[in-house]
Amino acid sequence: MNTLAGLLVRLATRVLPSAAAQRRYAAEFAAELHGRSAVAQVRLALGIVSTVLALRAALGPAAGQRRPFRCRVLRWHRWRMTSNPDGERFVACSRCGEPHLGVSSPLIPLMVGRAGGI
Repeated sequence: MNTLAGLLVRLATRVLPSAAAQRRYAAEFAAELHGRSAVAQVRLALGIVSTVLALRAALGPAAGQRRPFRCRVLRWHRWRMTSNPDGERFVACSRCGEPHLGVSSPLIPLMVGRAGGI
């Protein structure tokens, strides 16, 4: 592997949320680089660097990452109507993602987003 391409991949994977993700994607990216010419390796490594923030967002928060202070301590959630990948609608906090339990009122869509919330 080209040393510049290897350095770029190692730097890119450092922004990933967990050590396991960093190891996994460093190995995957190194496998992608294997067998390519030096120029192609550098070009691919630059592509990886340019898209690693999107990968980090797709992987989600790290397991040890703390929720926002308002949600964790004060329990001031910002309830919003959202949907899962299947299209089912539910109410969850837009800051921390915690689902609102006990939603049974048909007026919930009217109350979502108001000061004080549900």
